[in-house]
Amino acid sequence: MSFKKHNIFTSLLILSIVVLCAQTHASSEDRKKRHRKPPLEAFEACANLSEEQACSFVGRRDNTVEGTCIVLPFDEEAMVCKPAHRRKKHRNQDSIE
Repeated sequence: MSFKKHNIFTSLLILSIVVLCAQTHASSEDRKKRHRKPPLEAFEACANLSEEQACSFVGRRDNTVEGTCIVLPFDEEAMVCKPAHRRKKHRNQDSIE
């Protein structure tokens, strides 16, 4: 293979790797954004309350989540029950009591 063909091949290979990495990163960011959306129950918990009032709802794991009603920054008409404190994620689930 000539030097010129080798350079073109190498450049295309590097470009392909960069594009693949960018797509993988973008799709993982999309998954993170989807995961952050509050559950419907968090919206319903503040339906008849005012901003900064205490609220609670049953979470995804059938646990009671207590928090405060907040106005969403991207939608000033929507309020959601923001948990007072979030449970930290543990890699080893056996260590959770």
